[in-house]
Amino acid sequence: MMRAILAVLFLQAVHSLQNPSLGGVSQNSKLAFVMRFGVSFFPPRIVTRKYLKRDVDPNHRLKIGFIERDVTRKLKNNKVRLAMKENEDWLADVDESGFTQAQRFREEIESPFRKVRLFIVPFSGASAALGSFICGVRLIAASTGVQSYDVGETASNFAINVLGVALFGLVYWNDSRARDRDLVRIARSGRLAGLRVRVRTESGTEATLPLKAFRRNRRVVIVGGGAEVVGLAKEAA
Repeated sequence: MMRAILAVLFLQAVHSLQNPSLGGVSQNSKLAFVMRFGVSFFPPRIVTRKYLKRDVDPNHRLKIGFIERDVTRKLKNNKVRLAMKENEDWLADVDESGFTQAQRFREEIESPFRKVRLFIVPFSGASAALGSFICGVRLIAASTGVQSYDVGETASNFAINVLGVALFGLVYWNDSRARDRDLVRIARSGRLAGLRVRVRTESGTEATLPLKAFRRNRRVVIVGGGAEVVGLAKEAA
């Protein structure tokens, strides 16, 4: 409803632009008003292309072109900022395990092949379990005399499949524990990086900065103790 009212007002402004009886107001000024009103509520390119077909001063037409490009650039920048804000919010969301998407992405970057192993190993273990089930059924059938199978070959296949299930299960369990340890370490590092410390330079200037501001070009070491302990730590470093 509001957009329809604005459209009616916009058309009335255009009609007043075409009315030559309005004195004291130049054609270029009226066109500038219409353009500024139109690009606020309608797509700027549509407004500009439709009303630049009129007989307008070339200098004023160039000015209106600047208005269009400026509005279009602002719209694009707003969309980019909104997308970045949504992306940051999504990365900061905590899942059911208590970790954020950013922390999981960092864990995957540190161990890129772990995700592949955690995807392939369960299928391999399921295949080995299915083979063990089939070989077990064949061994039962051969032992009861229902159907004759090569007992030696079937028993060896059964043992190999059972060993495969155990091996794949061990690999999956080990990777899962390593992933959880890395996530806990990354989360702890993130909490420490967000801590704010008061820094005093040799000249006496003080500033309060987060610890992550010092991690780019140097390794941060936290020393707890009195002045003597801190002095000894600085000498040892």
